[in-house]
Amino acid sequence: MFLLALIWVLIGVALGWRFGSRHSTSQALTRARQQMRQEIRYYQEAAERSKARADQLAQENEAWAAGYRQGREDVISIVPHIAAQQRALPQDRRTDTTEMNDCA
Repeated sequence: MFLLALIWVLIGVALGWRFGSRHSTSQALTRARQQMRQEIRYYQEAAERSKARADQLAQENEAWAAGYRQGREDVISIVPHIAAQQRALPQDRRTDTTEMNDCA
């Protein structure tokens, strides 16, 4: 009789331990899944922010390149006018600036 009671107690302890460990394992897995979802959401949002910033920088780069091209074209187009003005200056005016430079 004592042996039978001892066997039932051991069976009860084993079943209780099994259900308890299964429940705690289940809770740990649930917490781990929640944490993984939060991390995935965080990194997805970070990737979206990075993509938006990359798009913004690409647009700024295109605008800068267009401005650079326009400025270069403006300089190239004005050089002949500057050269023509240099040729059109009176001879005595050119010598005046040369004399002023020699004095210094």
